Amino acid sequence: MKHRTSAVVSPLLALALGACATDAPTTATEPPAAEVAKAPSLSVQGEPLAALQSAVSDAISRVLPSLGDAAAHAPLRAALARADQALAADDARALAGALRAARAALAAEREAVGPDAAVGPDLDALLLVLDGLDTAVPAALASPAVTEAP
Repeated sequence: MKHRTSAVVSPLLALALGACATDAPTTATEPPAAEVAKAPSLSVQGEPLAALQSAVSDAISRVLPSLGDAAAHAPLRAALARADQALAADDARALAGALRAARAALAAEREAVGPDAAVGPDLDALLLVLDGLDTAVPAALASPAVTEAP
């Protein structure tokens, strides 16, 4: 009887080990490239995010045209469009970059028109939109505050 048990156990053991060998990884596994490349998420979601998207859309469609010549405001329009895309893609890093570009373009616009320009309130409205977008960027990605020297 002992001979018969070992004759049955050996093939069963070989089958069991063979079946397990295909399940076991033979090399180290890495996360998919999409997960590694995923940018950090925005710090707001849901209704606050929708409100920010609406504010950017209004700035592009209503405030920018009130500034006048569209070609003169192309850098600001492009930066706001990138911010809108970053909001839609939930990409905090892209939003932070778009905000830096928009602030630089807005500062250039303000300098070009002067402090007493008729478009000053429109530029202020754009600045408020950018301030609102700052809330969507996680603190780790936010650019450091610029302080004036004493």
